[in-house]
Amino acid sequence: MFSFPESASPNPALRVQLDAQVDAVTTLAKRSLELLARMSELNLQMTRHALETALDTGRQLAACTDPMQLAPLAMRGWQPLGEHVRNYQQGLMGVLAEAQTGLGHAAAQVPNLAQHLAQDVAQSMSQTMAQTMAQNVAQAAGQRHH
Repeated sequence: MFSFPESASPNPALRVQLDAQVDAVTTLAKRSLELLARMSELNLQMTRHALETALDTGRQLAACTDPMQLAPLAMRGWQPLGEHVRNYQQGLMGVLAEAQTGLGHAAAQVPNLAQHLAQDVAQSMSQTMAQTMAQNVAQAAGQRHH
């Protein structure tokens, strides 16, 4: 948890609110980076598979001596690529679905947290003001008696 210096906030409730907001943003950022890493891994896998498939098909085409077999050989090379694209799409949909639910849930927590913390700040400020007023009244009463 990121912590502010003591002098940054004389009001403890405000400090708690700021810390909570920083924590919420940090959680959203971490979750976003995790999802971005998964997307990058999917992209790397897809690129690796596409290159491997293209190289294998190219080698087979270069080794083929019968011109009549070139077209069927090239078409057979598309099948593994199609499977890789389908797997990539499934993985991508999984990451996107997880992003929608995970980030949506995390983002939904922020307003609730902010509302509760705002109420705490208001209550703390009213208590502080009431104590200050009581001290001022007591000082004024004490000064009248002297």
